[in-house]
Amino acid sequence: MRTVAHWLICSAALAFFAVSATAFCFVVVAAVAADRVWPGAPLGNCWTHVLPRWWRRGGYIAIRRADRVSLCKWLPVPHALHIESLPRKGVSLTQFVPVRRKQPRISPAVTGYYVGEVRTVESPHNATQE
Repeated sequence: MRTVAHWLICSAALAFFAVSATAFCFVVVAAVAADRVWPGAPLGNCWTHVLPRWWRRGGYIAIRRADRVSLCKWLPVPHALHIESLPRKGVSLTQFVPVRRKQPRISPAVTGYYVGEVRTVESPHNATQE
């Protein structure tokens, strides 16, 4: 019974993943198109910065919780970083972050489109042991 339940849950997750992966492809195309319209724009978000770099240069997309930003104060917002390579020591990365951070009451408009800057450093956001 446990195997069947596990298979059903994984199969449902795979179906949602297929839909999400397809949507992600459209998001990548849109981000690359926006970058071609205005390369190096000072407006956008972490995803519009990371996706064109990942598409053109390869590397890795790292995702973590955004700092002090959530939808309706409880749903975490994913923040993306572009990692060019994974050397044995240290990581070379870029990320697009807001110049000023402000948490709105309900829907963080700052999550989708804001004035930001490119940074090549990251403060510690280590995972916790469960």
